[in-house]
Formats: sequence, structure tokens, C-alpha cells
Amino acid sequence: MVPDLKPGVPHEAAPRVEIRWCEPVGPPLQIAAWAERASSASFVLDMYRDSVSQIVMSDNVFAMVFPGGYDSIVVVQFQGGEPKVVFMDSTHAEIRLATTSNSVQVTLDYGDGRKDTKAFAVDESQLSVPEKFPGPPPAH
Repeated sequence: MVPDLKPGVPHEAAPRVEIRWCEPVGPPLQIAAWAERASSASFVLDMYRDSVSQIVMSDNVFAMVFPGGYDSIVVVQFQGGEPKVVFMDSTHAEIRLATTSNSVQVTLDYGDGRKDTKAFAVDESQLSVPEKFPGPPPAH
């Protein structure tokens, strides 16, 4: 999943998150995430699941649900150009993913009236590494 592919920029140079099928040599699924222009993944997370049931991507936030005996949820958020796992859980609760104009929301509905909603701020500028010297270069 590449949220900000620019003309002339190869896919391999863009900030991205991939869900990879790895059998028969490893766990069935992995999540791998790359920073902009990175030659290797910032992290690889083994999921030990066979499928994905929900995916939401909005700018710098990626939320993924993997079904199983306990459903697993992983939220990856780019912060200052670096992908980070900001939320991870396994639960029997019903998981709902939604977007608003400024967030990705994860709601866990426990079926007994209890709900827990977490919001992850969406900010496209967080996909890239900030410039060290914003603005014009210093005069010599």
C-alpha cells in the first residue's frame, strides 16, 4: 500500500506498507514497512495468520485486521517519515475500522455495551522525513 506515489518516483522509493504471503518458508503473513527512499524495511512483523479481513489506509495511517481465534489488529503510523507500530492487540471483540477527515478510528465492541474507540491522527506530511533546513538555504 503506497499512500503518496508521486509521478517519476519508483514504487520502491515511496513510503509504504506491505502485507506479504510467506509460506512455505515462514509464517503465513508478514507486515513490512519502508520509510521513504529506504533500501530495507524499517520493520517486519510476523502475523501467524492466513488472511486479512479489513484494511484502512488514510495518508500516514494503516489499520489492518487479521481474523483468527482471537482477531489481531495492527495500526502502523508514519511519524516524521518513519513507520511505527502504534497499536497492536488480539481480541474477541468485534473490530470496526472507520475514517474521518482527520483520523483513522479503531472501535472494539465487546458485545456487552462496552466499546473502546481509539483515534489515530492522519497527517500526510508525516510520510516524509522533515527537511533539516526548511526554507531557503543559509546565505554564505
